[in-house]
Amino acid sequence: MIRLGVDLGGTGIKVGLVENGRILKKGSCPTGAADGAEAVIDRIAALCREVAGEKLKTLSSAGIGTPGVLSADGGEVILAANLNFVHTPLAAELSRRLGFPVRAENDANCAALAESKFGAAAGCRNVVLVTLGTGVGGGVIVGGEILSGAHCSAGELGHMTLAMDGERCTCGRRGCLEAYASATALVRDTRRAMEAHPDSALWRAAGGSEELPREELPREELLRRVNGRTAFLAAREGDAAASAVVSAYIHALAEGIANLVNLFRPEKVLLGGGISHEGDPLLLPLEEEVRALAYGGPIGIPIPPIRRATLGNDAGIIGAALL
Repeated sequence: MIRLGVDLGGTGIKVGLVENGRILKKGSCPTGAADGAEAVIDRIAALCREVAGEKLKTLSSAGIGTPGVLSADGGEVILAANLNFVHTPLAAELSRRLGFPVRAENDANCAALAESKFGAAAGCRNVVLVTLGTGVGGGVIVGGEILSGAHCSAGELGHMTLAMDGERCTCGRRGCLEAYASATALVRDTRRAMEAHPDSALWRAAGGSEELPREELPREELLRRVNGRTAFLAAREGDAAASAVVSAYIHALAEGIANLVNLFRPEKVLLGGGISHEGDPLLLPLEEEVRALAYGGPIGIPIPPIRRATLGNDAGIIGAALL
């Protein structure tokens, strides 16, 4: 069956015509959140009509993944700060414009659903997806279904406490997993290591070229250029300061994933987001640490494999269509 899937973000809207996990056609446009909710929903509807074309008349439903906290039935976005949505009846308004039922769900939950059906965890009914980007997010699939919780707000994986009274998190609390395992946290810790070790290869890695002498760029510019790859790049050269940053990052992430394994005991743990692209230098030591930390791991209770998510930017569209 062909359905429409919508992936709504703070800066962009993506729509796809999806059949059996395969995107037949897709399109995108800017969100324009500053114009207000009505204008955003108008843009979504227009893009849906454009992507669906003549098939719009034959469609029976659509799904939309959105950031924010939703009502219990998924019809209303109670709050999505980066969209300027407050008590916005997103699903109902989009349904009214398109002429068929629309279901809304949290965007990370949609990505987890897609990966469990057609991605790296295809065939698994119990899956945890952890996304490592500017923040730490994700979704949980239990028995083949999204664990939505009340207000579609379960699965805020980045906001479990990892270190009580630790680093400040963007949510206002201290010590969240996000404050240690996000790309933002990795950048912060890389910069701290650079300041503490002026001769570290981290400075050259931040410049973006192994041949580029540190002196050719101002110190402030090199610090500004640091990203989630910088420490991994320098660690591959054997740099001690970079290796310490990477090890601390992997240990923090392993502590968080071990907690998730203890809570949900999934068949697979998937990693998405930019940092997941580091591949084996991240995944192999991470899986080893999770095995040592998770309940029963050291005595042989099976630990789920940790793998990269495979659907990338299409996961939100495919998951939304599956709603």
